[in-house]
Amino acid sequence: MNAVERIDFYTHNIPAEPDTVEPPVAVPAEWPATGRVEFRDYSMRYREGLPLVLRKTSFAVGVGEKVPPPPSRTDWTRLVPPPVLTGHVSSLPPY
Repeated sequence: MNAVERIDFYTHNIPAEPDTVEPPVAVPAEWPATGRVEFRDYSMRYREGLPLVLRKTSFAVGVGEKVPPPPSRTDWTRLVPPPVLTGHVSSLPPY
C-alpha cells in the first residue's frame, strides 16, 4: 500500500475518535492575590560549555507583574528551565 492508498484507507475505513472537550477552569480574577518569586545572585547558561547568559542577577516578580517572554517564541528553554549554577530562587510570602 502506498502513501496515497494508506491515507484513503485511514480516511474512509477507520472511525474518527469523539471530540474531547474539557470544561473551562474558573480562575478568580483576583488570583493570585499574594506572593512573589525572587531570584538572588542567579547565574545560568543554556548548556554546559557555553558562556553564562545571566551573571549574578537579582530580581523579584510580584503578584500581577508581567515578565516578557524570551526573544525566540520557539525557544525550548521556555519549557525546560536551565539548571541554577549559582544563586537562589525562592517563592516568598506577600511583600
